[in-house]
Amino acid sequence: ARRRGNADKAVKSFTAAIKLQNSGTATLECLLADTLMYDQGKAEEAERLFRTVLKKEPRNALALQGLGMMMQVQGRIWESTSYLLGTVRYGRSNARNLIVLGWTQRPPRNEEALELCLNANPKDPYAHLGMAQIAVQDNKLDLAVEHLERCLKAKPDQHEALGLIGTLLIKLGRDDEFANRFSKLSNEQLASPDVLFALGVWAQQNEQPDASIRAFAECFRKNPDHPRVAYQLSRRLVATGQPGAAKPYVDRARILEKLGLTLGLIHDANSQAELSWLRDAADLTESLGRLIESGC
Repeated sequence: ARRRGNADKAVKSFTAAIKLQNSGTATLECLLADTLMYDQGKAEEAERLFRTVLKKEPRNALALQGLGMMMQVQGRIWESTSYLLGTVRYGRSNARNLIVLGWTQRPPRNEEALELCLNANPKDPYAHLGMAQIAVQDNKLDLAVEHLERCLKAKPDQHEALGLIGTLLIKLGRDDEFANRFSKLSNEQLASPDVLFALGVWAQQNEQPDASIRAFAECFRKNPDHPRVAYQLSRRLVATGQPGAAKPYVDRARILEKLGLTLGLIHDANSQAELSWLRDAADLTESLGRLIESGC
């Protein structure tokens, strides 16, 4: 039914099959969750099902993969990482998972699924976050801010959305709006690498080099694979006369850039990827200390 495009019948059939079995329903529940998300736009129900499976079977690779990829589509990049790493750790890895894990500067685009989610629930915060990520890729920054505002209205503590809207408001010169949003941050918000990155950019723009370095350094400590923090931290350190201290961050920024280019080649080549590119990606992730991805 699903292959034929009859999502309603597929959902009814999966649900009936689950009820007929007393146990061992994890695969069926994951298939149902996948159908709810990508064929009906019922993201909240899909996430609840994936989490139900993981509560019973924390190492269920199908559920880890399903929830992690769903979060990626929704723009919840930082949040998805532990689930996708779990997928690799527990033996259900594939090239797509590894590309998504490593290609943090280009989240996967699935506008069709996000539009389905917004049709099902126009206030879906994560659908708005995902659409914001796509708008950023398309350089439609004002549109991205609109989506992020809708996300934060429903989920004020969505840290990735808060960090992203902060960097966009600075880039757009909307300083008053930034100040209003970031004048009072909770300790939990201040612990978010995305929020710290936005604060670092703000301090940099306002000629506060020490504050900028502190924010970027803390962001790096929490997420050394943040797509831009190593580069920005190295620049600030060089600008303040600390080239020696900047070198490790320069090196990491270069490796991350090279990994992104290599994964782009693998993604674009699809099944025709050169073996040398795969070896390069494994070597680069190993040099970053990301041993689960590299296969060490």
